[in-house]
Amino acid sequence: MSANNVNIHTVGGYNFYSFITDGKKYIIGGVPQKYKDDYIAEAEDASAIILLTSKPEFCGGVGDVVANNPDIDVYATSAGLRNIKEIINRDINECLIKDNMEIGGIKFIIAPNLSWVDTVLAMYSGTLFSGELFSGDEEYYNENLAVNRDFVKSAIERVKTLDINSIFPAKGEVCDVATAILQYEAFTAIPEKTKSLLSIVYSSEYGFTRKMAEYAKKILTEDYDVYFTEAAACDMAVVNNSDVLIIGTNTINRNAPQAVWDVITRLDLVNMRQTPYFVFGSFGWAGDGIKLVDKTLQAMGMKQIAKPVEVLFNPSEKDFTQLEKAIAKLKS
Repeated sequence: MSANNVNIHTVGGYNFYSFITDGKKYIIGGVPQKYKDDYIAEAEDASAIILLTSKPEFCGGVGDVVANNPDIDVYATSAGLRNIKEIINRDINECLIKDNMEIGGIKFIIAPNLSWVDTVLAMYSGTLFSGELFSGDEEYYNENLAVNRDFVKSAIERVKTLDINSIFPAKGEVCDVATAILQYEAFTAIPEKTKSLLSIVYSSEYGFTRKMAEYAKKILTEDYDVYFTEAAACDMAVVNNSDVLIIGTNTINRNAPQAVWDVITRLDLVNMRQTPYFVFGSFGWAGDGIKLVDKTLQAMGMKQIAKPVEVLFNPSEKDFTQLEKAIAKLKS
């Protein structure tokens, strides 16, 4: 398939591109290692590979291409060149990409953290090769790019100044420019808040930790928009937009349950660093799960507002008072 004088190669939902300019054949982008055969075949007579990122998902087969054709040039940002050499474990003909640089009618735009720090966009013949930007739907955006929302917004603003008529992403269909920009502006929009958003995420085996979570919700609702959810049903898009995070966990086999760890491992630690947090929970023999969650959030760079409140089995009025005192430190 071809468009705008560019050949489009799609395999397993991934796209890479090829075209000839100034008598040289260029390959733009890449695919996962398991789809490398088509990539290697197309690059056999190429003069250069342009890596929009060294993320392994988009550079499979580069090592084989270089092994077959040691004279091929590899274009990437400084971070990309460093990374690709370590990924394929061989020397390459390094060609450094700088912002606004042009070769053979191809213009480069440095756009870091989309989603790797080494990301670059490329323009040729009215086409923008956008890499992960504009790839996929909202689910793809949330899983791959939302953590770097501010970088995505900056890239979109820069794309809007370019004279392009189509967008060729690393995954998915060729995009209409106006539609793609509007869609991604919607993805990156920050909802207006009338109050600060606070998430209470809990796991409770026998209902005791849930009682504590419900009590916390009751005393916090006046000052915050409270998102209250079981860990297993958690909407991470809401949690990752929170101004405060409170986690309630039970302890099973000296550990927090898997549902709680699933939430923690999906936290946006770029944008949530220094976010205030607090941990509480009920336990039977030892509150190891509560301690582990608290230590992990500290290690992730979040800001502890109070020491964890640990309750043996069913919380009493005294325990609820202790919980309220801990939460009151949010206002101090």
